[in-house]
Amino acid sequence: MDTVMQVTNQRVAIFDLSEVEYEDFSLPSGIRPYTFDSETERYVIDFNSYIAQNFIQSANAEEIIEIDLSNFYSRIEHKGGRSERIYYHNNVKLLDR
Repeated sequence: MDTVMQVTNQRVAIFDLSEVEYEDFSLPSGIRPYTFDSETERYVIDFNSYIAQNFIQSANAEEIIEIDLSNFYSRIEHKGGRSERIYYHNNVKLLDR
C-alpha cells in the first residue's frame, strides 16, 4: 500500500509479508516447492527508497524477498483492540523513535 505518514508527511510503502516455508524435497526440475505461512508481518519503508522500489518490482515479478532485519526496528501498536508488531525501516521518520 502507498500512503503518507500523517505526522511527518512522509510517503511510505506498507508491505504485508509472510514467511516462505520450503518443502523437504525437490521436483524433477530441481525446484523446491514452497508454501507461505498463514501469518503476515507488516513492514513500513520510505516509498522513494531503493529497498521499497526493489520490493515493488519483486512483488510484481512474484519473486521471493529476503529481508535483513538489522535495518528495521519493531514496535507493538494497538488498534481496534488488537496488538500488532510492525517493522519500520530505518529510513522512516517517526517522532517518538
